[in-house]
Amino acid sequence: MYTAPLKDMRFVLDEIAGMEEISALPGYEHASADVVEAVLAEAARLAGEVWAPTNKNGDLQMSKLAGETVKTPDGFKDAYTQFAQGGWTGVTCAPDHGGQALPHAIGMAVGEMRQAQPLHCRCARCCRRGRLKRSKSWARLPTKRSTCRK
Repeated sequence: MYTAPLKDMRFVLDEIAGMEEISALPGYEHASADVVEAVLAEAARLAGEVWAPTNKNGDLQMSKLAGETVKTPDGFKDAYTQFAQGGWTGVTCAPDHGGQALPHAIGMAVGEMRQAQPLHCRCARCCRRGRLKRSKSWARLPTKRSTCRK
């Protein structure tokens, strides 16, 4: 089980990174203390309740290639769907690219919590992006849910 070290993260963000000063910068005004708290709390919930539990299935079940389809271990598809639909792929990206436009300090804290995911889940976004770039259908695929690119 994974429990995000929220107390430590808040200390680093507030006392070392200077989150209050960061949220006063142009473009980050929406990163108020209550927004940051909500983002960290939800990322911690996802990390502990959704992402971390997939580690066991990832160890016990192998991904399998069946023709041109990859069958992932139980729970992986749902975990990634929650991750993508929740906007977690673009925490620091601009809203017009599907992101939340939060400061990189928040992105780093969320990224730390993402480490609760199995490695191949963390890499899926990058692998998908590379596959899509090679695909002739790159322009037709909805990329804003899975990348910071338009």
